[in-house]
Amino acid sequence: MSAISFVIKVTDQCNLYCGYCYYYAGENASLRTRKFPDAGRRLQALGMKIANASCMDMYDRVSLVLHGGEPLLSRQEDLVSLIDPVAHAYGKRTHIALQTNGLLVNCDWIQFFIDYRVTLGFSIDAGRSYHDERRPLGNGKGSYDSAVAGLRAVQNSAYATSLGSPGIISVFDERVSASDYLTHFIDELNVCDFDILFPDEAFGSVDEYRRLTPLYAQFVKDMWGEYLRRNDPSIRFRFIERIVAGFSRSRSERSMSKTDSMFLAIDLTGNVYFEDGLRYAFSLDDMVVGNWMEEDLGLIVRRATDQLAKRMAIPDSCRSCENLSHCGGGELSYRYSPLTKRFDTYALCEATKAVSDGLRSVIAA
Repeated sequence: MSAISFVIKVTDQCNLYCGYCYYYAGENASLRTRKFPDAGRRLQALGMKIANASCMDMYDRVSLVLHGGEPLLSRQEDLVSLIDPVAHAYGKRTHIALQTNGLLVNCDWIQFFIDYRVTLGFSIDAGRSYHDERRPLGNGKGSYDSAVAGLRAVQNSAYATSLGSPGIISVFDERVSASDYLTHFIDELNVCDFDILFPDEAFGSVDEYRRLTPLYAQFVKDMWGEYLRRNDPSIRFRFIERIVAGFSRSRSERSMSKTDSMFLAIDLTGNVYFEDGLRYAFSLDDMVVGNWMEEDLGLIVRRATDQLAKRMAIPDSCRSCENLSHCGGGELSYRYSPLTKRFDTYALCEATKAVSDGLRSVIAA
């Protein structure tokens, strides 16, 4: 693995009540009320733990992904206390990212993004009506206008000049066509770099899993058609980009029992989670691989690496697949199947095939 990413829950608080949010799913709903008055001290301790962790030399990049809840509800000085020790330890290998709903973006935060060269992502759904329905404020009112105002502020600032335009992450809505997604993101919001995620809640329901997997595959197929129709190389739907990047891998690289990057989620209680996106399917205890307050973080990383190798072992049914090099068996969260309750089926297999077949047709033509 060439990179390690620590997805850090810098706060459990959020100012939105998104119906599909995995973080507050089921038994985790009480996390919304959990607060840490000493968050700054905990984040500083975590920063030192990461800076001094053993086995970090094996990674070309060490990423801190500032997450939540809504990370902009944190104090900037607390985030700085986390980042500075890591940046000092790993220098140019350090990468900082932050995912926000955009409501709290202001000039001070934009300067913070510039100072720490933050790769910034906004969470914005389909269009105004869909976004307001799915991402409401606590009083039930929509959040679209405030989210877009935050995006515009960043786009019109020195951030866009020095670091480039931020991207968007959205959650797949079966009511929205590929064409409408592109119109919204590219033509209306002027964002060409985006991802549209398969819904996490599907992994907690056999019926939803069965229903949504073919719908998402058709959506990706339609998106590929829109790619060809627009013929614009600046468009970057990350799911398609990952497949295109893997398309040129040699046959010898198709036995992908490993992944290019390790992702570990960390919260302020000290818990380190092997896979944070499966809270619909697992209890929190089932996902914990260690506690950074109690042991060396490097030991936890090695333990997680061993578990990853076991869970990401390619099923025999995949080994002869001509598309294996494009997906590598799939990201861990998408490898879990509620049908078998094992990590043995790639939920986005048919979606991957749709893009791979499209690529072959283009090459043949």
